[in-house]
Amino acid sequence: MELTVEKSLLNKPVPAADQNCHLLRSYEGGGITFHSTLILSSLLGLCICFLLEIRRWKVKNNFLLFSGTWVSASLPAPTLSLSPPFSTFFRGELVRLDCKAPAGQTGSRFFFSRMNRRHQWIKYKDQGTHSLQIATTHLKPKEFFACIYKAEDNRGRSFESQRSRGVFFSIIECPRAPVLSPNSQPSFYIVGEEVTLNCAAPEGQDVAGYRFFQEKQDQQLLFFEGQKPHKDLHVDGNVTGQFSCRYWILTSEGRQIQSLESNSVPIIVRAHPPTPELKIDPPSGVLLEGEILLITCLSDGNQTEKSFHFFKDGVEIGTTNQGSLNCSKGPGGASSNISLSICLQAQPNQTGEYTCRYEENMSGRWILSPWSQKVNITVPFAVLYLLGPFAGSQGEASLPAPTLSLFTPFSTFSNEEWIFLDCKSPAGQTGSWFSFSRMNRSNQWTIYKEQIRKSLEIPATDLESKETFICFYKTKDNKGRSFQSPRSNSIVISIIKPPRGPVLSLDPRHPFYIPGEELSLDCAAPEGQDVAGYRFLREGQTQKSKQLFLEGKEPRQAFQVDENTNGTYVCVYWILTAEGREIQSQKSNTVSIVVRDLPPTPDLKMDPASGMILAGDTMRITCSSNGNHTERKFYFYKDGAEIGVTNQRPLNCSKEPGDASSNISLSICLQAQPNLTGEYTCRYKKSMSGRWIMSPWSQKVNITVSSPVSEFPVHALFAVPFIILLMIPIAFCFRRKICASTSYQECDPGENKKNKKERQKPKSETSRDQDLQDSEVAYAQLAFLPAPPRSGPAMENTVSYTEKKGVMYSDIRIKKVKKEIDRKHLKPGMS
Repeated sequence: MELTVEKSLLNKPVPAADQNCHLLRSYEGGGITFHSTLILSSLLGLCICFLLEIRRWKVKNNFLLFSGTWVSASLPAPTLSLSPPFSTFFRGELVRLDCKAPAGQTGSRFFFSRMNRRHQWIKYKDQGTHSLQIATTHLKPKEFFACIYKAEDNRGRSFESQRSRGVFFSIIECPRAPVLSPNSQPSFYIVGEEVTLNCAAPEGQDVAGYRFFQEKQDQQLLFFEGQKPHKDLHVDGNVTGQFSCRYWILTSEGRQIQSLESNSVPIIVRAHPPTPELKIDPPSGVLLEGEILLITCLSDGNQTEKSFHFFKDGVEIGTTNQGSLNCSKGPGGASSNISLSICLQAQPNQTGEYTCRYEENMSGRWILSPWSQKVNITVPFAVLYLLGPFAGSQGEASLPAPTLSLFTPFSTFSNEEWIFLDCKSPAGQTGSWFSFSRMNRSNQWTIYKEQIRKSLEIPATDLESKETFICFYKTKDNKGRSFQSPRSNSIVISIIKPPRGPVLSLDPRHPFYIPGEELSLDCAAPEGQDVAGYRFLREGQTQKSKQLFLEGKEPRQAFQVDENTNGTYVCVYWILTAEGREIQSQKSNTVSIVVRDLPPTPDLKMDPASGMILAGDTMRITCSSNGNHTERKFYFYKDGAEIGVTNQRPLNCSKEPGDASSNISLSICLQAQPNLTGEYTCRYKKSMSGRWIMSPWSQKVNITVSSPVSEFPVHALFAVPFIILLMIPIAFCFRRKICASTSYQECDPGENKKNKKERQKPKSETSRDQDLQDSEVAYAQLAFLPAPPRSGPAMENTVSYTEKKGVMYSDIRIKKVKKEIDRKHLKPGMS
């Protein structure tokens, strides 16, 4: 097709494309031919725009092209952890930070940062290793650390990772030192004495336990640890040296923070004075009534001041100093020994077991010596003429022997029990006086106690590990004469120390507990004990009263906390003797269980209150709690699944929360989407004495999000400009193809034969103007502002442009040229 443009038609604009790759609307008219380069240029411009958009998206999402592959411009964040894994440390302790790169990443350099008071990250240290050890001496009470690492690719280019999640920890000062003091503080102690060390912590400290240390050979050894602030010591050769103590407190994580060391207390141990020797005259120890008995107590050793004591059947019969008594017989040559003698006139009631001991003045203390050996003295009764109830032939009085028995069927006792003996006289005999005797280490009988009652209560603490007892009784006749019965049968008693007390602990250990929580009491017996069972006791209203709480064969007893669990608890265990008797251990340490109520139930509110909302609108969910302004963390849930965890800092919402007065509330704002339809609840955690306690669930609120118009996929919008631009050249080519395959009349069906003949005639000027009026005119509305008017001709042939309101018009007159059709190539029937 040939393109012919008249001079007056050159004001029409040509198709063009703007800088945003948007093709301006083109036109076509009779006799216009578009070159194929226009279509290729449009497609090429579209492809370039598409690639630029892809590159812009990659850069926006931190992707770069390396070695033909899109990779992230920032490396994944490392993981920062603390060692030891606690959040509270005492000042002076060493803390290690570990900055570990994710799997598959190898850091060449590690940078550790800390947050300053302006909440800005400042560089702390950079190094080639991922582990950093910090001394807490110079740190602030609260610190916040983070780290990053750098890595290099195969071209040597360095990349920096994202910052790790920060780790927060607190530095506390070591608790103040306690004060250690003994219950008595002499210049020295004697072997066998008891001393109690008291470790007094400063007031206001919540002490969890105490440790006592002994310094030996320039080493500090731990010799006791427990929850009691005092330690009872039985002085022996090993209890000597400097003693000190510490206490510890527990953090909310259960970590022990030990106090500073207390003052030191010296304990000096010295031996007892030498054991004295007891001598009697006559040496046989048998005297007749009225004879004189000489008893001498001899001590070997130095000439220090002494005071002597004499005893009969354990009861003191005289206390003297060094001055001798007037005796008919002297003590004999004592050489360098210091001795003392007493003289007694023999009487029947002086029959018994005699001992002595003395006190020695040692550096201002009067120290009692050990017991001397025991000596038996016997003053027999005279021959009696029995009258009255014992009337008969002349001779000595003879009474039947009593029967000695225990109140219990067992013969083994612990040294914390009482033993009951019963001395029963035979039928028909009434004893007016009962005497109980036990066998000493020399296998001699010594009087233990004499009394009117036939039953005797003995504290086991007064007895040795094995004791043998007998008894006899005395009676009088009608003349007032006294008679003594033979000895009863003997009873052997075994005394054992109660097993060492167990250690009672709580699992888990918290400063308080909430009703419904699971709690276990652990009663740990010492190793090697053949334990038969355990008892858990709760203290009653008085300090000494105990109530049985739990009992069983297992050392661990689990139970559910309720409001009745409040109290102080101890535990014991028991072992079985060969006789099948239970021997209960000493009591354990005490533990306290404090029960507190759950936080108040929160209130969940929805704005709009109806719960009905359109997609795209903003909905507000508020969780309110009653109570004081303690720290809280709020949690929101949709259909049971958590949708957000926040602290007290509110989120950016379009509306402010209402007046909460004493309530503490938190709101979240969400843009409504159809997938947000569901059932919403909330609850919160409250900081209570270092524990985060979860509140009950709030009421449930139903939210329905309606979606009136389905969303059109965003990615499909990118194809719309391409389709529009592609349809323009396709439509044009399709129309030209139709016109080429048909006759001129078929392209102009409204034209008749008359008009055809008229066209064959020479056209006049009038017909030319008429043709111009029938010609097609195309115009385009451009998106830019109109240019200032030009002066003078803009094109050749003096054709000028006219502009109006940003629309440029070009009056182009198109002359229609009749095609010469080769009739030879027409098919029959075509003209």
